Amino acid sequence: MPRYLVKRSWERLDPDHMARVVRNMLDLATRFEDVRWLHSHPAVDEEGNLTTFCVYDSGDEDDLREHGLRTGHHFIDEVHEVIAEFGPDPDGNS
Repeated sequence: MPRYLVKRSWERLDPDHMARVVRNMLDLATRFEDVRWLHSHPAVDEEGNLTTFCVYDSGDEDDLREHGLRTGHHFIDEVHEVIAEFGPDPDGNS
């Protein structure tokens, strides 16, 4: 199954708000069986805006984008298919 890196920008940075969005994402998992959220990396840019870099497995990029739209409260800026993964441990263990 293809893996994707999704860059998102958010309406606001607030722990309660983020918790609601995560709950929405998990609730949508039953409707989007082909979209699997693996992990996210939040970052704050120079202006203090929240950006996340999220990794998903998805059989279809359109389903991944639809999942993002239905989650709400954020905007998908970029979607990139991951072509390889590597790190310091060749077996993938950190």
